[in-house]
Amino acid sequence: LVRDPDAWQRPRPFRLAIVTNTTYDGVCYQARLVAQRLGPLCDHLMFDEAWMAYAKFHPLFGDRFGMGLP
Repeated sequence: LVRDPDAWQRPRPFRLAIVTNTTYDGVCYQARLVAQRLGPLCDHLMFDEAWMAYAKFHPLFGDRFGMGLP
C-alpha cells in the first residue's frame, strides 16, 4: 500500500489474505463465511489450519475448515 497510495480504491485492494482459522486456544471460524466476506477483497485467501488439520475429516467441525473451499 505504501508503493501504491491508491490501492485502497481498487475493487480488490489486497493480493493475499491469510487467516489463522484455528488457534491453540480454540478460536475457530466458519471458513465459508470468512471466504464469502474476504474473497471479494483479495486475489487469494489462505487459511492457516495447523492446529486443526483434522477438521475436514470429522463431522463435528462441519463448515469450520478451509480445505476444499473453491
